[in-house]
Amino acid sequence: MADYFNAEINLIPDTLVYYAITDSVFYVDSGYFAHIIKNMQYITKSAKCGPEKELMIAVNRNISYAFNKIVLPALEPIKREESPNAARAFHRGMSRAAFTCNYTKLIELDRSVDKNLGSKHDSVLLQNSEFPALLVFNLSYVLLKELPGKLDDWRLYFPRMKYLDLTHNKISDFKSVLDYGIKTEDPSMGTLDLRYNNITTITLKQLRSLQHHKYVKVDIRDNPFVCDCGMRDFVEFFRHKNNLTIDGAVGQYTYLQDLECQKPEVVKGRKIVGLTIHELGCDLETTTLLAAPIIILCVIVVFLIVFIIIIIKYRKEIVILAFTRLHILLPCQRVEDNAGKKFDAFVSYSQHDSDWVLKTLVPGLERPHGLDPFKLCLHQRDFAVGTAIAENIVNSVETSRHTILVISRKFLESEWCLMEFRTAFHQSLLEKKKHLILVTVEQLAPEELDADLKRCMQTLTYVNINDRLFWDKIIFSLSDKRKRNQNVIFFKNIKRFAFRDRKQQQINQPQPEIDNNNDAK
Repeated sequence: MADYFNAEINLIPDTLVYYAITDSVFYVDSGYFAHIIKNMQYITKSAKCGPEKELMIAVNRNISYAFNKIVLPALEPIKREESPNAARAFHRGMSRAAFTCNYTKLIELDRSVDKNLGSKHDSVLLQNSEFPALLVFNLSYVLLKELPGKLDDWRLYFPRMKYLDLTHNKISDFKSVLDYGIKTEDPSMGTLDLRYNNITTITLKQLRSLQHHKYVKVDIRDNPFVCDCGMRDFVEFFRHKNNLTIDGAVGQYTYLQDLECQKPEVVKGRKIVGLTIHELGCDLETTTLLAAPIIILCVIVVFLIVFIIIIIKYRKEIVILAFTRLHILLPCQRVEDNAGKKFDAFVSYSQHDSDWVLKTLVPGLERPHGLDPFKLCLHQRDFAVGTAIAENIVNSVETSRHTILVISRKFLESEWCLMEFRTAFHQSLLEKKKHLILVTVEQLAPEELDADLKRCMQTLTYVNINDRLFWDKIIFSLSDKRKRNQNVIFFKNIKRFAFRDRKQQQINQPQPEIDNNNDAK
């Protein structure tokens, strides 16, 4: 490498006609290699091109490079082939070269068995280089996964190319080369050898593109073809076409009808063109394609059925929770006329249950979190002094929208409690609405109940104090639905007038009766 920048070597005449370097390892000084990479624009033509004028055959087979263990920061990106820094530096240097290598007599170039061949090898090879006489280019056993980009137009860079050897690589697709072909009137046939690669299927597009390559033969034999439904177009193509001719490409693709399956095992070794649609598994795939939307539809139907069942089964709970948790009043709810009612509810309970009523029920309803408070009527607080108890009971029931019965064994034993029940029951019949709200403190056997109370509990829904939705059910039963509807209208009006001026808002304020209803709570 010492003479890479020595201009005197350009004076040495080219006499080398053939050279072959095989199974060799080049030991390279890392520091000097880094220096060359960074100064590629200053390299001499002889150092870069070699014996370009007389060379006819060049063989570099199974060549590798070993770098010494000098560790320099500048070498780190160069030691990794995938490093973009090293690649960019190398290509920039090559592009700045003020000369072109013209291998006028080179007919065979062998770069095979190279595990370190870079993905940009074709670009480096063709950078400022011409190969007007090259006939054979060997790139076998170099672990290529796709056809190098520059070799798509191989006839442009190698106008006399007869054989491009890409065998024993890992190329899985050859569609890119099929869009290019010979661009001159030279009737000679060129072969692109893609045998022993990883091509597993042949599409209809690839087959049809072969007709554009009258002077180029693409050889894809000895590849691991997978005979599944992806080969359907290939099979049907040869059923309707002359097997020996592809639109003028006579004879060169007769081998296609002899291609054999490698997978799956059931058809391994059989000719692809001899398989039926059933053997390719296309009917199974069609069934699978049809089954997918059917399965999805069935899942949707089952989901809808389950959803509807849940809605029907828990419709009451859904209505209650929508109202209490989301503040949404679902349609078709009965709206009561509560004009003249002073209280939301009269609470009827036994003195033995007063501890729970006064410490739990009353605070929970008169001071609910995030909700409008309810106005309750309690006998020890709201009964008129000096008035008969019976008269107080009747007045309290009549001036309350509902009566809450806190039912327990002590309640059933109290004559005054039963009187309050009968008065509230009578009021329900007069108003023809659900006036009674039944709350059970403990489990009661049917035989313990009063006859009228038993009929009520069989007819009306009651709630136990241990119910998880106890408060939701009580609040829903006590709430004035008419007020909630008015509140909804009120908030809609606010939203409608939010973007108008202050004067317009005053003109379109909600009716005062809404405030009266709020006061009624």
